Amino acid sequence: MPRTHLSTAVNIISAFEKMAERYPGKPAIHFKNRSISFSQLKSEVDQFAVALSGLGMQRSDRLAIYAPNSIETIITFLGAVRAGCIATILHPALKASDVQYILEDAGARILVTDPFRVKTIQTLKPELPELERVIIYGENVGEGLFSYPILMAEKTQQPSQDTSNRSTIMLLIYTSGTTGKRKGALHTHGSILENIIAVANWGKIGPDDQSMCNFPISSVGGILTSVLLPLLVGSTCFLMERFTAEEAAELTTKHRISWFFGVPTMFWYLLDLPKDQNYDLSSYRLCLVAGAPVPEELFRAFNEAYGHEMLESYGSTEGQSVTLTQPVKARIGSCGQPNPGVELRIVDDRDNNLPAGEIGEILVRSPQMMKGYWNNPEATEEVFRGGWLHTGDMGRLDDDGYIYIVDRKDDMFISRGHNIYPKEVENILYDHPKIKYVAVIGAQHPTWGTIPKAFVVLKEGETATEEEILTYCKERITAYKSPKAIEFRHSLPISGTGKVLKKQLKRERYQE
Repeated sequence: MPRTHLSTAVNIISAFEKMAERYPGKPAIHFKNRSISFSQLKSEVDQFAVALSGLGMQRSDRLAIYAPNSIETIITFLGAVRAGCIATILHPALKASDVQYILEDAGARILVTDPFRVKTIQTLKPELPELERVIIYGENVGEGLFSYPILMAEKTQQPSQDTSNRSTIMLLIYTSGTTGKRKGALHTHGSILENIIAVANWGKIGPDDQSMCNFPISSVGGILTSVLLPLLVGSTCFLMERFTAEEAAELTTKHRISWFFGVPTMFWYLLDLPKDQNYDLSSYRLCLVAGAPVPEELFRAFNEAYGHEMLESYGSTEGQSVTLTQPVKARIGSCGQPNPGVELRIVDDRDNNLPAGEIGEILVRSPQMMKGYWNNPEATEEVFRGGWLHTGDMGRLDDDGYIYIVDRKDDMFISRGHNIYPKEVENILYDHPKIKYVAVIGAQHPTWGTIPKAFVVLKEGETATEEEILTYCKERITAYKSPKAIEFRHSLPISGTGKVLKKQLKRERYQE
């Protein structure tokens, strides 16, 4: 189906309402054993927007959501946007200190949460003078709290006319804080529409697709690519509270999911599914992977197991979840070429362009980028030096303009005068037949300074010694890049979006 309604849409809500008009009875969201149609979803969104107006919320006021994925969280988000508010979404597993920081930094007037997080919020509320009201997804709420079901049950008039346009800010989404304090990236209706248009056109994603949202909606990959994209093209969104390979496989088998977007660990977990369960993943038409560098072994193993070619992409909180995409035929190791309207450069430390083949920082410029960081003009100026978004990711271009992500700039370390990019070492370790997961960091050594250290998770039933893995590395990796220490683990620390938390591993200082 042509997606011209997106290119002519005034804002996100008008694009969604067009789908509600075109597919009123079609399921918009399926969650657990419940579905809600496009027309029902529009009605609920309108009702919540009216409720917010009744509570005194004004345009550009911030509303925060602190709860797991559910149909209600999607209604809350869209209702806040429909009311002209700026929505910010907190990961449901955040520590109380992070919740306090975000709510305080955002200046949220209303917080919507679930009963399991009420105690945390009640403890924090005296420290949050700007937080006026807390809405709970439940009927039995305490004093000073508002019930979401009761607010939604009140019969009220239609919401006032939506005056948002493409330049209106609608989303305040916080970075993971891996390089310091979390920063709030501001996205407009226009930046989000431009990205959705690019990805939908690239993948020919439309109403005939069944889409899966397996990310927390607190991430750009969750709320934008996995929820808004299918809703704005008339596709049903199969929402998961949290990703498990078993549920993803069951949903795919039962509902013939065709559009799957995930991080590498999700694909590893799918590969680990027991073969005797007879899951049928043959309906996948698009398997897009992002969020972390993808080992070549994962591409080969997934294609061999399920007959689907994974397509690697690249994005960021600041530049949208999918900035680069592959053509139909993947070039393994590359995350593709820039989406339409995206310009890209590879530069050195002085922002000078580097030729093909040389590694440097990735800079992008496009209508899909954030407007800036909330309440942080210094960080905004720094990240947009020279008018280009400095991503903090290192990569290289080949002669055909395909980009290869080498690593995070912050993950690169120097060992005895040499630049070490962990992903390069990890890719070789993934070829070891006994290794299931691996992460390489720069660890401290009392004599040598910083050395490469590998944290290894073995496949089930396998055993190995440190000397065995070190010998394997010495035979395949240049001496200065080869790990000097191996630590075996039962698992690696994983974030809510499925990324390995190298920051946590870096806190542990290795000494021989």
